[in-house]
Amino acid sequence: MSAQQTNSLPRFDVGGISDVGRKRTANEDFWGCWEDATAVDATLARPFGLLYIVSDGVGGNQDGDIASREATQQVMQRFYNPSYLPDSTPEQRLTRAIHESSRHLARRITELRNNMATTLVAALFVNNMVIIANVGDSRAYVVRATSPATQLTVDDVEHGNELTQAMGDLHLDIHVVKFPLKMGELIVLCTDGLHDLVNASEIARMARSGPAVVAARQLMKLANRRSGHDNITVLIVRNGPPPRRKRPYLYVAGTTATLAVGTVLLAGSWRGAGPLEPPPLRREFLSISQAPTVTLPPTATLQPTFTPTPTPLPTATPVPPTPLPPPVATAVPLPSATPVPPPPTAVITPTDGPITLPPGEPPPSEPLPPTAVSQPPEEASADEPPPLDVPPTAMPPPPEEAPSSEPAPPDTLLPGEAPPEASQPTVVPRSLSTH
Repeated sequence: MSAQQTNSLPRFDVGGISDVGRKRTANEDFWGCWEDATAVDATLARPFGLLYIVSDGVGGNQDGDIASREATQQVMQRFYNPSYLPDSTPEQRLTRAIHESSRHLARRITELRNNMATTLVAALFVNNMVIIANVGDSRAYVVRATSPATQLTVDDVEHGNELTQAMGDLHLDIHVVKFPLKMGELIVLCTDGLHDLVNASEIARMARSGPAVVAARQLMKLANRRSGHDNITVLIVRNGPPPRRKRPYLYVAGTTATLAVGTVLLAGSWRGAGPLEPPPLRREFLSISQAPTVTLPPTATLQPTFTPTPTPLPTATPVPPTPLPPPVATAVPLPSATPVPPPPTAVITPTDGPITLPPGEPPPSEPLPPTAVSQPPEEASADEPPPLDVPPTAMPPPPEEAPSSEPAPPDTLLPGEAPPEASQPTVVPRSLSTH
């Protein structure tokens, strides 16, 4: 995470940024300015000056972020306390506030039972002077018009990376430097996450390149591109307003057409002298400040436009649909089944021989075939199923009695009665008839 803040005063251009870097997981740097301590009464900054601080929690120790934050806040609160050392000079107030804040941090180390520590570098602007004070290896640079950045602080380091003193110690040897600051000069406060990777010439060139907040961001990005091995914090204070940016220029759209016409005329004047190489294209720019002023005609007053109010159309009342009558089941009569008369029954009479009738008995008449009487078909009801077409069952004719071959017993005659004459039998031939 990175923190960024800008404060533009009538005489000062201030910008600061803090970033975790590329290798660390937490940011143990902290920076503060005089607005943090005088938010209620900003008039305190007039007699005491403008104070800016950058702190770097010692890596490898516990709670480095707590140490850097509390050290910065303690110095600010003590320095801007009206009842704190009322008869002292600004330099005395600053060094005394740093000493007492270090003792406060030592008590906090005992309470938390840890070994936290932090560096600190401060810049105080008062009466056209700047006072620099530092403990540890956080640095302060002065950037003038043309020369490289000049280091103003002393690094309390030995054997490469071991600090000889830090905030949290009971006794400190504070390094103090004081000098006048000219208009346009800059003060750069930073932690070792920046000055280990960016040299003094690069710091000066980028600090002069633009507004303080933009320059601080560019320095932080440069350190991250070069590994970002530690937390990075940069605070830039310019004595004066930020530099003006160059005004943009307008590109003349007719340059290409002008060059084309000039090339044609030049080729015509040198006709016959051989082929000519076309001149290189050259872009021409016109400054905005040199552009001609265009006077616009007075704006015509528009007459109010009549807007017809639309007449609402009558709302159509929906008509409920007419319910349809329920469907009526219509019975369709089925065709009547016409009974088929049974086929004629063939009656076969045996013709073994003539049949002898008794005397006086008439010959039997030929039996007539039975007449089939067809009944009128009954109308089929819609509720009853149609009758099945089943042919009638042919009944066999009753068997005829066979004539007895035994002779009839003779009639009994009364006394005195003569026997009757014998009569000739009548022979009736039978033939096969089919009914």
